[in-house]
Amino acid sequence: MKLLLAPLTVLAALVMVALALPGAVNADDAPTNNPLAGTGWYLLENKGAPMIEGTSITLSFDKNGQVGGSGGCNSYGGSYTVDGNSLRFSDVFSTLMACVDNMLNQQEADYFAALSQVTGYRRIGPERLVLDLSDGSALVFVAIPALPGSAWVLIDDGLPSRERLITADSGVTLTFDKDGGADIDTGCNGSYYTTYRLEVGALT
Repeated sequence: MKLLLAPLTVLAALVMVALALPGAVNADDAPTNNPLAGTGWYLLENKGAPMIEGTSITLSFDKNGQVGGSGGCNSYGGSYTVDGNSLRFSDVFSTLMACVDNMLNQQEADYFAALSQVTGYRRIGPERLVLDLSDGSALVFVAIPALPGSAWVLIDDGLPSRERLITADSGVTLTFDKDGGADIDTGCNGSYYTTYRLEVGALT
């Protein structure tokens, strides 16, 4: 089962919200010559157009010049280079799974096209990232909360309202510890323990 962890991604079937966020992933721990390294973001606007409600596109930078995330339907990856406030993406690739909804397909295609137009970036405080495009428009992102040490409560199972089984008062919670473990409280049949692994643009 894939879990939808708001605001990380909306590709999964379950929606969860944070009980406590220890602080967004930011550039404080990144090398000084690459302030984007180690940061993660989700898209708010593409050229002024907001995200389709209930969907999410993510962008993560690792410390080895690799970038990745979710386009809303497909996972993607590639390389990036930073020089001052100049930013370029290259060798971007994605999986080839079609979205169920044509509007989601178009939203993802527009995002991938915009990545090829990125020329630079701006940080607006620790929570906001703006990628400037060659046509004068921009991609606007907000920081992804760090998972280790955070706790989440399940509020939506992603089903149509008439079929919904899980609500905000179901008591289902998910807690990530800082050692790669995760506790799940079902709100009914006790607790379970599992492990997790974070990679660029992916949670396993």
